[in-house]
Amino acid sequence: MRALGIAAIALLLSAAAPAFAKDPLDLGPPPRPEPGVIHKVADVTLSRPVALLRAVFGVAMLPVAWPVGAVLGDGRWALDVCLHDPIHDLAHRPLGEL
Repeated sequence: MRALGIAAIALLLSAAAPAFAKDPLDLGPPPRPEPGVIHKVADVTLSRPVALLRAVFGVAMLPVAWPVGAVLGDGRWALDVCLHDPIHDLAHRPLGEL
């Protein structure tokens, strides 16, 4: 009798499993919430000016970093660190995404 009960529970659980399964296309990360007013204000007053300073300092340091990067084997790294990343943070990043 006990084995029959265990078999019945196992059958019910296996029959109910598809009802609780997630859609395979739904397994990605959850959507990010919209940034609030505080995030946008902090972005404009703190993050964007720091990105501007990073871009100015990156332009100044590029003549030193690019040859060093080229000697070490990756000149593209210097361009990414000195120019592309700060300019992306300054101009292309959506407002409020810190």
